[in-house]
Amino acid sequence: MVSNKIDSIDVPFLAVYALMGVLTTGIGTFTLFGFDFNRVLATLVGFDVRAAFLASVVSLVAIGATNEIDPTDLKTEQRALLGATLFVMLISNWVPEVHTAITGNDIIGLPVFILYTAAAASVSYLG
Repeated sequence: MVSNKIDSIDVPFLAVYALMGVLTTGIGTFTLFGFDFNRVLATLVGFDVRAAFLASVVSLVAIGATNEIDPTDLKTEQRALLGATLFVMLISNWVPEVHTAITGNDIIGLPVFILYTAAAASVSYLG
């Protein structure tokens, strides 16, 4: 794909990723045809797996795949953003205290959401 330009194939993934970021950080809620994306789909080893979390991970992987990224092609800033995003996604969903801190306070949730979207846009734009 083209560097320094957001590819049209990434646009739907970026939109889904941003929307799911709003849900996973607790800034908003979203229900489509009666399906609540914040509901728990499964509990694995005591951890709740939510639809919004799965959609976020799938969208981020799709953005990476469409830009044919391998770790050697990433710039240091992109690696840091992606690493921080994946870390925060996992920790915020699977550590109850962190999840409560992020979803219970918009002042914390908003910067986390900005981190999510900045990482995805960076990979899409620079990839």
